[in-house]
Amino acid sequence: MLCISVKDDGVGMTEEKIREIMETPQKRKGDTMSGIGLPNVDQRIKLVYGDAYGLTISSQVGEYTEILVKLPIEYGNEKK
Repeated sequence: MLCISVKDDGVGMTEEKIREIMETPQKRKGDTMSGIGLPNVDQRIKLVYGDAYGLTISSQVGEYTEILVKLPIEYGNEKK
């Protein structure tokens, strides 16, 4: 499995905000971003590789947000 971690030291998010982002992909009022990117990527990964793969978001308000991307390692046409 290939795991890619992206972490910042920004404002963080609550669990509720993470659920809102991942479960209701839609344009959010006052937000310059579309709001569909993360859920779209997660759904596409799961569709192709299964539920064991995709995005996981963890965050601590006032400290950080981390997104973990899990993908299978493939060699040519062979999945490992």
